Amino acid sequence: MNELRDHQFLTFSLDDGKFAIPIARVREVLLNTKITKLPRCGDSIKGIIDVRGHSVPVIDLRARLGMKTVDETTRTAIIVMDVAGQRGDEVMGAIADAVHEVVIIEDEAMEAVPAMGTKIDRNYIDRIGKKDGEFIIILDMDAAVAEGEAYGT
Repeated sequence: MNELRDHQFLTFSLDDGKFAIPIARVREVLLNTKITKLPRCGDSIKGIIDVRGHSVPVIDLRARLGMKTVDETTRTAIIVMDVAGQRGDEVMGAIADAVHEVVIIEDEAMEAVPAMGTKIDRNYIDRIGKKDGEFIIILDMDAAVAEGEAYGT
């Protein structure tokens, strides 16, 4: 993978926070997509969607990150991405409040999650980036999916 692509991230919002995932993982962004609910999947698994004839599971990132869930809006999007699952590489959808843009964040503008003397759940946070004076939380979607698979949530 080339160096420029390693520094490109798709940004999106959840609640008042700005989050990102590496663009190399993103397949596409879908709007107004019908989700088919599945029984007994837990709070953070919303169901499945059809992406060109293939069933793709969808997680609610708000629920997975312990945030209050909200109703969908016209800006709600599903980010379809590649993740490392228990059975190897898999395709997963994740619901975001809104998708913004692709940004470049250089290594010197990224840092580990700071130790603040409090309990911060770092399980899903890969790093913290900074762009144009704003913090961007870069998520580790492999960890988010792995925990959901382990607990069925």
